[in-house]
Amino acid sequence: MKILYIEDNPVDVDLTVRQLKKKAPHIDVTIAKSQTEALRIIKGSTFSAYELVLTDMHLQDGDGIAVLSHIRGHSLPVAVVILTGQGDEEAAVAALKAGADDYVIKKKGYLDNLPGILEAALVSYCKTREIGSQQLKILYLEHNQADVDLTRRHLKRHAPHIQMDAIFTVSDFYHHLDQPDAFASYSALLLDYRLPRENALEIVKRIKQSSNPDIPVILVTGKGDEEIAVKALKLGVFDYVIKDQGYLFKLPSVVENAYYSKRFSREHDALLESEKRYRSLFENNHVAMMLLDPKNGSIVDANPAAVSFYGWTRKELTAKSIYDINMLTTEVLEKEIEETVKQKRNRFIFKHQLADGSIRDVEVYSGPIDVGGRSLLYAMIYDITQRLQTEREKEQLHKMLIQSQKMESFGQLAGGIAHDFNNLLSSIIGFTELALDEVDNHSSIKDDLQEVYAAGKRAKELVSQILAFARQSDEEMKPVCISPIAKEVLKLIRSSTPSTIEIRQEIHSDSFILGNAVQIHQVIMNLCSNAVYAMEKNGGMLTIEVNDVVTDLGITVTGRTLMPGNYIELAVSDTGTGIATENLGTIFEPYFTTKPPGEGTGMGLAMVYGIVESSGGGISVNSELSRGTTFHIYLPISEQSEKTGYYESEELPKGDETILFVDDEPAIAKMGQKILQGLGYSVTAMTSSADALEHFRSNPAGVNLVITDMTMPEMTGDTLSIELMKIRPDIPVILCTGYSKKVSDETALEIGIKAFAFKPIVKADLAKTIRKVLDEAKG
Repeated sequence: MKILYIEDNPVDVDLTVRQLKKKAPHIDVTIAKSQTEALRIIKGSTFSAYELVLTDMHLQDGDGIAVLSHIRGHSLPVAVVILTGQGDEEAAVAALKAGADDYVIKKKGYLDNLPGILEAALVSYCKTREIGSQQLKILYLEHNQADVDLTRRHLKRHAPHIQMDAIFTVSDFYHHLDQPDAFASYSALLLDYRLPRENALEIVKRIKQSSNPDIPVILVTGKGDEEIAVKALKLGVFDYVIKDQGYLFKLPSVVENAYYSKRFSREHDALLESEKRYRSLFENNHVAMMLLDPKNGSIVDANPAAVSFYGWTRKELTAKSIYDINMLTTEVLEKEIEETVKQKRNRFIFKHQLADGSIRDVEVYSGPIDVGGRSLLYAMIYDITQRLQTEREKEQLHKMLIQSQKMESFGQLAGGIAHDFNNLLSSIIGFTELALDEVDNHSSIKDDLQEVYAAGKRAKELVSQILAFARQSDEEMKPVCISPIAKEVLKLIRSSTPSTIEIRQEIHSDSFILGNAVQIHQVIMNLCSNAVYAMEKNGGMLTIEVNDVVTDLGITVTGRTLMPGNYIELAVSDTGTGIATENLGTIFEPYFTTKPPGEGTGMGLAMVYGIVESSGGGISVNSELSRGTTFHIYLPISEQSEKTGYYESEELPKGDETILFVDDEPAIAKMGQKILQGLGYSVTAMTSSADALEHFRSNPAGVNLVITDMTMPEMTGDTLSIELMKIRPDIPVILCTGYSKKVSDETALEIGIKAFAFKPIVKADLAKTIRKVLDEAKG
C-alpha cells in the first residue's frame, strides 16, 4: 500500500513512520510537512500511484478538511483517513460528513492500531467506490435558477455519476408528490430551506404524510440556520448541507450516503424493525453497552464488549444492579438516573468497579429507549482512565513548566549576583594571597589570613553551586565527601520537622565519591522529606546512616547488581506508613506518586534514581506497610580527595614580559597589577576598556599579553579583544569572567582568545595560565 502522510509535527512523523515500518513494512509512506506541499503532490502526475492519504486535522498552513475537500471535489481515487486529537470528535464527524473513510484519535496506543485502521479504511473506500460508480439521480427543489445551474455544473465536472433534475416551484413539487412512486427513480431530494412564501419544514411534513415518505431529504440551508436544520432532522430529514465555502464538494458524499441509506433501508426494512436488527447492533458493537431498568437500577442486558470490560460473565453481570458497579452513593446515583429519564442530561463521568476490584474512570452516554414495549435506559460506556491520566500528566507538565520558568528567573538573578560576588571574592582572595606571601610563617596573623583565604575559597565553591542549581553552569564531577552534606541536610530538616519525629544520625565515613555536591544534597533532602511526610500523622524516627562498605560479591540494587569493590552506603530510614508491595516496582518511574493532587509531582524519586545511577551507584528499597521504609544508596568510593582549602606557597612560573591588565573594578586592577609584578612581569593596569584600547594603539609592539575582564561598561572584554586584534592579529588575550553566558569556548576560539581566567582569580592558576599562553605565542 502506498500512502501520503501529511503531518507538520516532526515528533509525530518520526513515531508514526517507525511504527509503520515495524508493524506494516508493506506500507510505503511519503511525507508531506504542510498542506501546500501535500497539494503539490496531489496535483502532480505521480499521485495516481497512491492508494490512501493520512492527514492530520490541524496543519500550520491549513487543515485536513481542505485536503479532503480537494480530493473528493476532484474525484481522486484514494481513501482518506483523518488524524485528530482527543476532545476533537466533533471535527472528526465533520470529516466523515465531508467524505473521509475513517478517523483516528491521537490517544495512548493509537499507533499500535494504525496499520489495521488504514487497511480497513482502504477496503471501506473500495466498497464505497463501487457505489459511487453507479449512476445516481437526485431531484432539487430550488427557486433560484443560478443555484441550480451552479450545482448541476459542479456535479457534471466533479461527480458525473450523479444526475440532477430540478423543480422550481412548490406547487409543481406537490403535484409530483401526489403521484404514487413519483420519486422511485431518485436517490435523494435536495430541498432548499429558503423558498418564497413557503416553509421547508412544512414541506418535509407533507412528504412524510404522502405516498412517497421514504425519499431521503437533504436540506440545503445557509449559515446561521443550524437550529432549523436540527428541527428538520427531528422531522425525519436524512441530512443537511450548509451553503458555506466548498459545500458543493461535500454534496456528492452526502448524496451517496443517502443512496446507501435508502438501499439499505429497502433491503433491511423488516430487519431494522425486528429484534434481530436490534440484537445485531447491540451484540456486535465494540462499545460496552448495557440496558438498565430505571426503576430499580437492575442491569437488564449487557453486550459482549461490556462483559469483556467489566470481567464478569453475562449471567453474573445481569444479576447485578448499576448500584453494585457505580461508586456513587445510592442517593446521588438515583438523582442521576432521574436526570437521564427526563432527558435533562445524557453524558456522565463515573467511577465503575470491575470484577477484579480495580476502579476505572468511565464516560457514559445514556438515554431512554423502548425495547419490546418496556421503558429502559441504554448506557454506552467508554473507558477514559488513560485519557484522564494523560490530562493529569499534561496539567503536571504545565506546573513543571511554570516551575522551570521560575528557575530560569532565579538563574538570571543568580548570574547577576555571581558576577558581582566573584569580583568581591577576587579582591578578597587576591589580596589575601599577597598578604600571605609577605607575612612571617610563624606569625599568628598568617593563621588568621589562612582562615580568610579558606573562607574565600568556600564562598567561591558556593557561588559555583548556586549557578549549577540554577542551571546556569554544568558542575563537573569531582571528589565529594557525603558526611558533611548529610549533616547539613539534617540541620535544615530539623527546623521544619514536627516534634513528634525524632531524628537520629549514624555517620561514620570520611570517604569521598566522584560526584556533584549539589546533586548529592538533593538526593538526601528528597529522601528525608519523603520520610518526614510518611510520619507526619503519627510521628516516628528518621535515621540517616553513612558507612563504608567493602564487598567481594557485589551488591544487589534496583535493576542490577553492582560490581565488587569499596562503596559508601547511605541509608535513610523511617517508621512511617510504608509502601505497598505492588508499588515498589514503580516508585522510581516519573510522575508516579501516591500523594494527593497538589502535594507531590511524582518526580522526586525519579530524580534520585537518575542522580545515583549517573554517579555510578545504585539504590534499593525495603518497605512494609505501617512499619516503615529504608532506602539504601551505594556509591563507589573515589581514591581522589578534596584539596585543602588553605593557601600553600609554591614555586610559580614567572616572566619578564609586558602585560596590559584591564578591569573596571579599581581594586581588582590594583590586585592584578601587584600579583603580576610579584611574578616579575611589567604591568600596566587600567580600569577603562576604551583607554586600554587607546594605550595599546599607541604602542602595539610594546605589549606581550592582554588580560581583560569580560563585563565592563564602555566596551565588553570580547569586543575589546576583537579591536585589539584588528590592530595586531597575533596579540595573545586572556579573558577574565566571573559569570557570562555571552562567550563560550567556541566563540572565544573564533575571536582568537587564547584562554579563560575564571573569577575569583587564584594567583597560582593565573600564573600558570599566563606562562602557558606566552610560551605558546613564542612558538
